[in-house]
Amino acid sequence: MSVLEQEQIAENLEARGYYHRSDGTRWTGAQIVARNLAKLVEEVGEIAEEVVTARDGCGDAVWASELQSAAYYARRAFDHEVMWDGANVYDLDKIRAEVDDCFACLANLVKGLEMLDGKPHDIAQGAVVKTTDDIERGRR
Repeated sequence: MSVLEQEQIAENLEARGYYHRSDGTRWTGAQIVARNLAKLVEEVGEIAEEVVTARDGCGDAVWASELQSAAYYARRAFDHEVMWDGANVYDLDKIRAEVDDCFACLANLVKGLEMLDGKPHDIAQGAVVKTTDDIERGRR
């Protein structure tokens, strides 16, 4: 993903209202990081709903069930503004490295999808399009 694409996505999220509380005050950087970790858990849980279930014969899918439960609570937390008042982050370089790992996993996930149906998918462009389309919806 290019820096330009990252900036476009950030600008789209800004336009949607994701960098401000409902009263118009701006979230801090730590609050944005913490809230988006919750949002990431929610999104990964939604992927898990479509990929891994015990009924599909995947054996011990406890982790997938727990992930889906965590996704439910993460969504509720994301929308609960007061919860983020004490948000803090610690090792920024470690977080950046883990974000890189997350992106690598997403790229590999997309490769697996392509292997299944032959459709390539540009994650960065998909995120630009999705966040652009979501501006009209405004904040959740």
